[in-house]
This record gives sequence, structure tokens and C-alpha cells, in this order.
Amino acid sequence: MLTRFSVKNYMGFPDAVTWDLSHPRDYTFNAHLVKDGVVKNGIIYGINGSGKTSLGRAVFDIVSLDEAAKVDYSKIIYQGNTDAPIDFEYEFKFDGNCSVVYSYSRNNRGTLLRECLALNGVLVFDKDDKSLIFSDEFSVLDGKKDELVESSNSVSILKFIFGTLPLPEDHYIVKLFDFIRSMLWFRCLDERNYIGIDHGLVNIEEYIIKNNHIRDFERFLQEESGQKFDFSPTEQDQKSLMCRIGDNVVPFITIISTGTASLELLFYWIKRMKESNVKFVFIDEFDAFYHFELSLNVCRTLFNEDFQVFMSSHNTMLLGNDLLRPDCAFELRNNRIAALSELTDRGELRQGHNIEKMYRAGAFR
Repeated sequence: MLTRFSVKNYMGFPDAVTWDLSHPRDYTFNAHLVKDGVVKNGIIYGINGSGKTSLGRAVFDIVSLDEAAKVDYSKIIYQGNTDAPIDFEYEFKFDGNCSVVYSYSRNNRGTLLRECLALNGVLVFDKDDKSLIFSDEFSVLDGKKDELVESSNSVSILKFIFGTLPLPEDHYIVKLFDFIRSMLWFRCLDERNYIGIDHGLVNIEEYIIKNNHIRDFERFLQEESGQKFDFSPTEQDQKSLMCRIGDNVVPFITIISTGTASLELLFYWIKRMKESNVKFVFIDEFDAFYHFELSLNVCRTLFNEDFQVFMSSHNTMLLGNDLLRPDCAFELRNNRIAALSELTDRGELRQGHNIEKMYRAGAFR
């Protein structure tokens, strides 16, 4: 699980912003939102321009270590200090007591300037443009030090170890890469973007048809939004869903709202999450086109899954303790993200408190 993330000199974050998931409170309600002492689910709030999208994208920079991601770092580096590096730091928890801290820095061309890994507080490797230090575990690579330091392609030491050395299945680096490869970020606004799991363009309706998910999709739409559609039988080579309206059969895409189109995307990703054994999901502006009741239903559906999932939203109706708890609702403001339980001086927050009313009244600062 991801327990902590920090980024500096990225987009609108000139100073380090740290998102800590490792200190949940001892609330007894909604216990399923916390797993093994780590916040598993939550919602991030913040005014427009506070950096919610930037934070989500920053967390997923680590995916570019494993994928040939096309990231223009000259555009995402903080424009007020483009000569300084972007600093990333991640802390992961595996098997309850294995803590892995991985940090690296990139310049405005995306070049890795520094890379460091520690296991349970003990240094595993540390590399910059002048030197490379290995722990005894990887002393077999001592003869490669000069070559790795001087390489013109700025090779990742973490990826080099994973790709060249025989590691057991339960090794922490294998688990780290398994986590990275099981991360997913997506959004559904005017343009549908995603990072992780899939590669290339996907025809969602073709996927639903080919994988025999049409009836599941019908049930999903009715359970989540109360909408009932009658899909016409289709051939396996069809690429579009057809829907019965009276005596007519019409393309599904021509009769649905923007919110229903967003639900179709969510249905696709839920299926892919389960197929891919996803570990960490971030959905940006997840309910931009949802009615508030639909937002609640979607949250309940996702929060009951076993993986970590976080969303950004402006919908304060989700702040109620029937869905969330104060240590799983986060606010991003002025280059700082913190749980609401840490942002009030009004004493201990309880299940009976109206968190939404307190939030709207400015009780959290």
C-alpha cells in the first residue's frame, strides 16, 4: 500500500507537499476505509486551482519508470524555478511491516538526477551524477558503478536491478514493481485520460461486447443510477451497443447523458481493475457529471473493494460520516494536504458531528 507521497517543484507546488496516509485515527465507524493501519479510501477536496489534479498526476509519475510514458517535464516543472529539479518521494508498506522508501529527482528534460531506495530505514542504494552507493545486498553490482553513473541515457537503478538480477517472488523490489504496474489514474471530463494498466486507445463498448459484459452493464446502470436500458443482442464482432427504445433499436451512445457516458467509463475501469488486480486508483473529478445520489452509490461501490482508491471532488455532501470519516477526507490548500481530523481546533470529531456543515462554515483550517 502507498503510505506517504511527497513532491516538490511540480506544477503549482513550489514547495514540498506531502500526502500522509499512514496515521489514521482510532474511529470505530467506517473501519473498512482503513486497512493495516493505512488509509485505504478517501476523497480530496480543494478550491479550483488548488492542485488536486496536479497531485494525482504527480503520484503517478513513478509509472513512467516502467512505461515509455511521454511526459514533457518542461511543462510540468514549477515554472517559477525551472532550473531546480522536481523531487518525488514515495513510501510503501508491504506485508504489514516492510517499509520501502523510494525517492528520485528529475530536471526539466526528465533526466534522472538522483535516485535513492531504503528498506526499513536502511539504505539500499543512492545514486547521483557523481557517485553510486550499494548496500551489501547488491554488492554484485559494484563493478557496474562507474558505467551506471556515467551512462548517457540516465538509466534507473531500480529498473536496472529489477530487470537484470534474479529476484525471488517475495522480494520487496518485485513487490514494488508489481504495485507500480497495478496503479491506475483516470478522469472523465471533456477528454478521457488515463495512466496505467492499459496501453493505447480502447473502444469501451467493443470491450463490453467481446467480454460478454452486456447484462452486467445493464445491472450496473440500474443499481448505481436507477436507469434501466434494454440492450439488443449483439454479435461478437460488433463495436457498438444497441438499445431498444419502443419498436426501434438505436445506438446506445446517441441516447445517453454525459453522466451515463461517465458511468460507462467507470464500468469499464471497474472490470479492468478486477482483471488486473489493481493496487492503487486515483479518479480525478470522479463525479463531475453525477447527481449527488449517484456519487454516493459510486463511492460505496469502490470503497468496498480491497484496493486503495481515492477521488477528487467538490461535492461536500459526500463528507457525511455515513460514507466517510474525518481522517479519510482530505483538503488541499496553500501547498498543503491534510485530513480534516488534523485541521480543526474544536476537539475530537465524533460520528455525530455534521462534517459537511462544519466544512462549509470554515471549521477546518
